[in-house]
Amino acid sequence: LEKTAASLLAGSQAMAPPIPSAPMGAKMMHVQQPALAVECFLDFCCPFSAKMFNTLYPNRASLFEGKPVEVLFQNVAQPWHPQSACMHEVSLAVKSIDETKFFAAAAALFDHQESFFDENVMDKTRRALYSELVAIAAESTGLDAADIASHLELIDSSPNCGSAVTLPMKFAAKYHRVRGVHVTPTVFMNGVEAPDISSGWSVEQWKDKVDLCL
Repeated sequence: LEKTAASLLAGSQAMAPPIPSAPMGAKMMHVQQPALAVECFLDFCCPFSAKMFNTLYPNRASLFEGKPVEVLFQNVAQPWHPQSACMHEVSLAVKSIDETKFFAAAAALFDHQESFFDENVMDKTRRALYSELVAIAAESTGLDAADIASHLELIDSSPNCGSAVTLPMKFAAKYHRVRGVHVTPTVFMNGVEAPDISSGWSVEQWKDKVDLCL
């Protein structure tokens, strides 16, 4: 019976879906044991996400330094902008190579966001999108463009197997779906949605909210 139970357990574990090797999200502040975790669910093709990112990231020192606050970037690829998936794949390729370069790549992708709006990419192939996005990521991070691009190449194990960043993309999609995130940006504080937070918030409004939560 013990052997049967052990074999059944081993079989169920073998069939279980993969689990991320670390908590989801890219850390902006790298705080040890934060009292407040701010999760920002953002899409690289969303102008409102860009507005929030461009308030938080350049002002991260004045907003969060010296405080027990961690800010987490959660990738949300919105399917009504198909190119959004390519943008997120490139960011996750950078993260898989060197996580410390993620936010430099993210900032650059947001800076070039309009180049990837629907009307500007309608007639572009997936490879053409990758090529442009990889160039942006490589220039902003100093990483080798060929190394980034290699993470986007199809794995040859099957005709529909995806690439090295397919699993991280699946984790990101599953994470925001199970959290009930639909629109971007969406912000969670210590695991609870904060629907009052707007992409139009100023630095001062963010400071007030963070201080209120500490």
